[in-house]
Amino acid sequence: MKAKVSISVNSLDEEFIRGCEEKTTPASRRLQALKKLHDEGIYTILCISPIFPYITDYKAIIETAKDYVDEYWFENLNLRQPYKVNVLNYIYRQYPEYDEKYSDIYLKKNNEYWYFLKHDIMRYCQKNKFTYKIDFRHS
Repeated sequence: MKAKVSISVNSLDEEFIRGCEEKTTPASRRLQALKKLHDEGIYTILCISPIFPYITDYKAIIETAKDYVDEYWFENLNLRQPYKVNVLNYIYRQYPEYDEKYSDIYLKKNNEYWYFLKHDIMRYCQKNKFTYKIDFRHS
């Protein structure tokens, strides 16, 4: 059985990543590790997770890594207490243009964004013949 390794990336924007997780490995280093593992014959899975609505550019992440990824997994951003308040405050401070959209998704529980994104991901992956899994849970 071939070894499998998965690594998650939710953005290529290092400033965004640092804002979400103060002590984290940069996306560029995570992707370099994935490439090295793939070059060594290990089955690689890139988890695009968590997807931040209107911020995570899943296509840009895939285009950056497509030469050394065997499979893609997608997971939406689920906000549960106590993280919900922290994330929504972060969005309000750093991305005020999305504040109303996050309120619609996470406070009013409108899942329309996830429905459309799921179908966009499916079309994109099928068109490009990528192996993928989508795990969108709405809480």
